[in-house]
Amino acid sequence: MGLKRILFFLPQLKQGGAERVVLNLIKGLDRSQFIPCLAWFHGQALYPFSELKGIPMFKLNKREGFDLRTMVAIVKIVQRESIDLINPHHFMPLFYAFPACKLTKIKIVYTEHSVWEAAQVKGMWEIISKFLMSKTDAIVGVSPEISAFLKNKYALPQHRVRAIINGIDTQIFSPAPRNNRFRRTMGLEDTHIAIGMTGNFRKVKNHRFLINAFARITSQFPNVRLVLIGQGFSGDPENTEKDIHSLVRKYNIEDKVHFVGYRNDVHTILPCLDIFCLTSHKEGLPLSLIEAMACGLPVVGTDVEGIRVVIESGGNGFLVEPEDAGEMARVLSTLIADRSLREKMGKEGRKDAERYYSLTRFSRQYNQLFASLV
Repeated sequence: MGLKRILFFLPQLKQGGAERVVLNLIKGLDRSQFIPCLAWFHGQALYPFSELKGIPMFKLNKREGFDLRTMVAIVKIVQRESIDLINPHHFMPLFYAFPACKLTKIKIVYTEHSVWEAAQVKGMWEIISKFLMSKTDAIVGVSPEISAFLKNKYALPQHRVRAIINGIDTQIFSPAPRNNRFRRTMGLEDTHIAIGMTGNFRKVKNHRFLINAFARITSQFPNVRLVLIGQGFSGDPENTEKDIHSLVRKYNIEDKVHFVGYRNDVHTILPCLDIFCLTSHKEGLPLSLIEAMACGLPVVGTDVEGIRVVIESGGNGFLVEPEDAGEMARVLSTLIADRSLREKMGKEGRKDAERYYSLTRFSRQYNQLFASLV
């Protein structure tokens, strides 16, 4: 029968959560059955996509607004590359991939990454979305919360909607002995208590809230430091990187906040931290949080969709009310002052990461789904 070719389809190839899910899909794809291909609308293929070898990659150069040329290009790719199944991630890739799938009679599996993105589809687009969902071969939510929302919103039959929970490589992301030499490359001394957050500088990540809370505890704990992993992207109207730098200067805590930018060694940085935070306004199923748990860190997050399903408050970490900087400061103070509590919660987080979020389980479920359709 030969190997089946699967085209993964994203809006762009940056370093966000959906992109990392697709990277994990490619990594875990059963190469005895499938050949991965990759398409995206526009923009540069950033690392690690730029390092992918032996995988056909197609930049579509989509123009602003509706672009019929892009739809035609996808049809040509499907025909030329003998694609058997397209897996679009997010709504617009689904919209553009759908005609190609129906014209060429191949399968389509749609993956949605967040309730809040799906909830934004309104008016005419909601009518279009309902039609597309009704004709899609399978729909995947990256958490049970997302799959249940899609099923209810579009009155979809149970057998075509499933949850495949995001997975991470728990061997790469794992607890490791404290590497003080490596810590010093980030400006951290052996005595520093390091709080970290991974996330690109965008409004939804709400770095401002974390800075506001962190500034409240620096006088009580002069040895505390904040490590921010990520970057803002020029041209992105949601980019907050300059604003966060300004806020840090306003609080006069430049010496306590370390902006380390985009890093391809997050798995090495995380074990050098003591506490991990994620203060987003909303999330799908945040890989950064799960990666920190897998590295044995206690986690603190805002009590919002996507985060509350990962953090068991009082177990593997704490949930705090969004925008309550006082509560956030109190929780951080509790963890800073109690090393045994940090270690206990970190161990629980590691257990949860292995139990619920393994890459093996994630890959197996997608491989089984793809095989059932092609």
